[in-house]
Amino acid sequence: MALLALKAAIDDDASGALRSWNETMHYCRWEGVTCSRRHRDRVVSINLRSQGLVGSLSPHLGNLSFLRSIILQNNNFRGQIPEEIGRLRRLEYLEFSNNSFGGEIPRNLTQCRNLYYLNLIGNDLTGTVVPELGSLSKLEALGLSRNRLSGTIPPSIGNLTLLNRLSLVDCGLEGQIPGSLVQLQRLILLQLAGNRLIGHIPSGLFNISTIFIFAVRSNRLEGTIPPDVAFTLPNVRNLDLGENQFTGEIPSSLSNASSLTAINLSSNNFTGLMMNNCERLTNLEYFFLSGNNFLGDFSFISSLTNCTSLQVPASFSNYRNLLTFDLSHNNLNGEIPGEIISLSSVSISFSLAYNTLTGPIPPEVGLLRNLADLDLSNNMLSGFIPNTLSTCVSLQRLHLEGNSFDGEIPEGISALSGLQDLDLSRNNMLQGEVPSSGVFKNRSAISIDGNNDLCGGISELKLHTCPSSRPIKRKFKRVLIIVIPTVVVGSLFFILMGLVYVFVHKRRTLAKSRTSMESFKGQFMRLSYRDLLQASDGFSEANLIGAGRFGSVYKGILTDGETMVAVKVLNLNVKGTSKSFMAECNALRGIRQKPSQNIEHLF
Repeated sequence: MALLALKAAIDDDASGALRSWNETMHYCRWEGVTCSRRHRDRVVSINLRSQGLVGSLSPHLGNLSFLRSIILQNNNFRGQIPEEIGRLRRLEYLEFSNNSFGGEIPRNLTQCRNLYYLNLIGNDLTGTVVPELGSLSKLEALGLSRNRLSGTIPPSIGNLTLLNRLSLVDCGLEGQIPGSLVQLQRLILLQLAGNRLIGHIPSGLFNISTIFIFAVRSNRLEGTIPPDVAFTLPNVRNLDLGENQFTGEIPSSLSNASSLTAINLSSNNFTGLMMNNCERLTNLEYFFLSGNNFLGDFSFISSLTNCTSLQVPASFSNYRNLLTFDLSHNNLNGEIPGEIISLSSVSISFSLAYNTLTGPIPPEVGLLRNLADLDLSNNMLSGFIPNTLSTCVSLQRLHLEGNSFDGEIPEGISALSGLQDLDLSRNNMLQGEVPSSGVFKNRSAISIDGNNDLCGGISELKLHTCPSSRPIKRKFKRVLIIVIPTVVVGSLFFILMGLVYVFVHKRRTLAKSRTSMESFKGQFMRLSYRDLLQASDGFSEANLIGAGRFGSVYKGILTDGETMVAVKVLNLNVKGTSKSFMAECNALRGIRQKPSQNIEHLF
């Protein structure tokens, strides 16, 4: 009769889960019902998980005195959990998560002395966390997250010394974390995120060595984190301290927490430098440090390895599981190392927004082929937007606004078919024609305000018409040979050095075999690194002429449309490059003696 009463309280059984619940079949054979082997007519388990049931829970449930397990997870039960449930003295396992149960937590639940699993997560329960729950001495798992509770965490929870999982996320709880929780020495999962908790974390919680997940995000907690936290929590996988008011420096011991898969320290008041010596964090998948007061540049990257090569550091190449990288909203300065922006495993988001970073975007950004969200906005970045972004084929969101980029918008961005949100506004120095294909066809998907020299594009942008470009002559008056060495400063940056030779082809052969240095006075050209970068389209592979042991040679055309340049980029990481460079200089200097050519020195 109790089971039929349960069925009668169901308003909607769209999937027909209770179709077999009728008197033509013995109830021990009904779907979801299990009877005891010893007491054959006694119901010991009801499992109606994920059946789409809508209705309430009949108080007749309390008549099933042999019931040990009841699972109603992922349905739409509403109304109160009947107090009669406290009559189920043999009940061990209660799973009511993801329903719409309302009212208060039944105090009579504390009569279920054999209960070891209680999950009420994801309902509409109100009231407080009843202190009587602390009397359930056999309880191993307690889940009350995502309800509309109030009040504080009762100190009596600390009496549940067998507890290994405590989940009180988004419950509306307030007050301090009771010190009695340090008695829960078997905890594996501690989730207190999304409440209004204040004060300090009891220091003893950092000494529970069994903890895998330690999550207190989105509260108002304060204080410092123990410097030896990685040693006292040796098994921690997820350390989530974000969105609180913690201060002090990042515990140096975290660099030894080899089991960590996620670190969230974002939106606090941490200071000092970044973590150093992180070679052991090879399992890291999520890394959030945004919204703090970290100082300095990216020198902490080079501290991750002891090598000085320009190759991606070994420690970074080991981060095969890193999915998210976020250092936004700090005080970081300097240039972006190529090693950092070439973490090819990052696929969810990469953000360095709201810092004071300078220099260009490294061309290695093109290695982020799986990345969905790239945000470098609101820095002091400059130079050209690299065309290598066109290889970031998974990009859905690209924000570069609030910088000082110049040159044209790379046509390759329009080929990113998945791009839905592009912001290039407030760069001031962008110029040239706006593409009209791809994401640029959707006015609501792009923002280019604050770039007064842009033209063209779709009509909705209301930009002025681009002037017709001057055709490039087929014969060039000048050919420049330019030598650029690469240096090791944590990433592959091109630094224009020393010597540029200009070969001037004249229409007639000079009569004299010697040319005095005075004849060159006033003819010297001055070229910036930006000029060369633009001429070679960011040293793109399309302009690669050749490559050797000591470097690569790229062709390009200066902005006058007439002067062709050959730019040699030297790799100083290769032994003997410097000597080779000087030998080439001496050889080119000798060319000055040839009557058919004119050489200018540009510095």
